[in-house]
Amino acid sequence: MKIAITNCRSMKQDYTCSAEEMYSKSYVFRAQKDLFNVAYDRYLILSSKHGIIQPTTIIEPYESIHLPKVSRVSIKGNWTEKQLENWVNQITTKINQVLDIVDRVDLFITNPYWDLIKKEYKNNPKITHIRQQRNNPVGFRKYNEATEMFKQGISLEQCIKHVSTLDKGTPETEKWFYHQNEEPFFGKCHHLAKKYEWADEGALHRVSLGKNPHHKGWVIKKELLSSLYKTDSGQWRISK
Repeated sequence: MKIAITNCRSMKQDYTCSAEEMYSKSYVFRAQKDLFNVAYDRYLILSSKHGIIQPTTIIEPYESIHLPKVSRVSIKGNWTEKQLENWVNQITTKINQVLDIVDRVDLFITNPYWDLIKKEYKNNPKITHIRQQRNNPVGFRKYNEATEMFKQGISLEQCIKHVSTLDKGTPETEKWFYHQNEEPFFGKCHHLAKKYEWADEGALHRVSLGKNPHHKGWVIKKELLSSLYKTDSGQWRISK
């Protein structure tokens, strides 16, 4: 049996729901989940607040908890040395329980999580840490490509290599976004999605690249504003 574990996300839904729905505001998480669903027997989520949980676990919205760096015992969030020790013990105990019943565990987690537990597992043949892209659009693209690769019969090892081969990609630049009902916004998609939680970062990025004309009324071509309208059901459309 093969298990994948990914970490939680700072962008969350604002209502009580399953863990996989809570973190689905992250388009990279959604792309990861697509790969896990075809290439693994199941997957789990490593949460800074809840520990390791099932995707179906019902959780409430919460403020992001900042993980301590390995060289420090307290940062924003007021982690003490004892709290850090308890958190690490909680996580490693759960992982060890999983390792007892599976053949393989792949950790698709970012470095802040891995740094806290790697001394426990860096020499364990059943567990592998898969490096994550620093650029979200690149990570999104690579997970989507890896999912298609696996569906075409390419080995999981090759798919993982594709995902973990670091690619700087093209850094997202700050730009103006416009909306009929909101103030113009200058910045990156991530910051826009953080400010307006009803917007999706991945969809905004497609608008930013010119692949979609708008997302929920947000455009980068200001001239499109006069063509946008909202339907009775609340959907934004462009008049033809």
